[in-house]
Amino acid sequence: MPSLLTLKFDGLARNLLFSRLFYHLFRTPALRTLIIHDTLPTVDPHRLTTMGVSPPSLFPNGTIHVEGTRKVKLPALDSLSLRPAPSWALWLLFHYLELPTLVKLDLQVYTDRRSLPWLWISPDGRPVEVPVPPSGAGTDILGPDHWAIPLPALRTLHITYCTGISPPAPQAASAAPATATLPQLRRLVFPGLTELQIIHTPRVLATQVGPQASESASLPPLPAFDALFHAPDFRHLVRLALIGCVLPLATLCDALRARMPALEVLALSACTGAGALVCALAPGECGGPGGCERSTGDKDGDGDGDSDGDGDGDGDRDGERETGGAWIGMNVSAVIVSKCADVRAGCLRRVIEARVRASAVSESASGSESELESTSTSSGTLPASSEPGVPVAGGGLGTGVGRPKRITQMQVFECPGVTKGDVAALADIPGAPAVCWLPPKLAG
Repeated sequence: MPSLLTLKFDGLARNLLFSRLFYHLFRTPALRTLIIHDTLPTVDPHRLTTMGVSPPSLFPNGTIHVEGTRKVKLPALDSLSLRPAPSWALWLLFHYLELPTLVKLDLQVYTDRRSLPWLWISPDGRPVEVPVPPSGAGTDILGPDHWAIPLPALRTLHITYCTGISPPAPQAASAAPATATLPQLRRLVFPGLTELQIIHTPRVLATQVGPQASESASLPPLPAFDALFHAPDFRHLVRLALIGCVLPLATLCDALRARMPALEVLALSACTGAGALVCALAPGECGGPGGCERSTGDKDGDGDGDSDGDGDGDGDRDGERETGGAWIGMNVSAVIVSKCADVRAGCLRRVIEARVRASAVSESASGSESELESTSTSSGTLPASSEPGVPVAGGGLGTGVGRPKRITQMQVFECPGVTKGDVAALADIPGAPAVCWLPPKLAG
């Protein structure tokens, strides 16, 4: 199979062995796409040894150790999908793979550590009990030897995490309690990531009824980036999509302000707290949750709180304390909200207007600086405002840093707080973005 481009394992459950998987991968050097769905490979250390691959060692407390080993090099692989991935020690599979060109990674993981662990078998084919390490031990994250697995070309990462009851795992009786953290990725390093999508999918079995079913179906908080990733540095991230989560406002504001300076597209779908995050794109404008109820047609008392129209009004101090009271998502120019009940038309208007004003001030300040530089250069001197980080006229920085871009694209789909008339009013705002709108679907 030297010329095979796509390899898919689907519906094999536990019937695919590590050794068999590696056998196929060793023989497909041109492989571009690898899909492993409804299949979780079983670890067979004794057969790995016969292939010249160092087998993993399993410790009594459930931790796994692997020596340096021969890698399965896939020089052309650019897309990998694992649905599901194991609930812990995902790094074990990646330890054996060399993926220099992997661009897209798609994972489905479970928050319940008792679900879908790696299954091991002994040389005689009997299953080996694999205890789940304690969640606080740290070994689930980095193992006994702290090394990272680089994915230098990775640009797109899609994570679907499942909560609730999931398929029973072998030897589940010795498993640790469920945890909301997702340490599966913390050994993987991908500094060039440009797109991150995180989706929550509740899993409720047909046989699950009563209060437990209702609790499982409720939205969980978005996992903290520090719990998800070893080094959550998203300096190149351009697109962030969050679906079906409860959004922690302060955490996301901090990420948008300090960790995602290049972010251009923010997409929120079926998320609780989406309205507050949208408001935070223009701090102090909406005046808190009460202000979010005002419609686009309410021009009075819009909470700007300042007369010069630069978008830096006092607003609601409680909201500013939670969001940090400073601009976030400086380069965000496209906002997509879908099925978010707490997004309000009045908030969208205030965010659009505030960022139009602020970006205009930034452009004006940059233009003034250019004129000053031209004048000063001709006289042989440089103005003080040309120094990095020094404010210039209008409150912006000399490079335009400190002021956000205006919103140029907005998509609002099936949000009950935004009507067709609201969208028409948004279009009348000077500097308004292109707005695409769809009404909520009728029940039944």
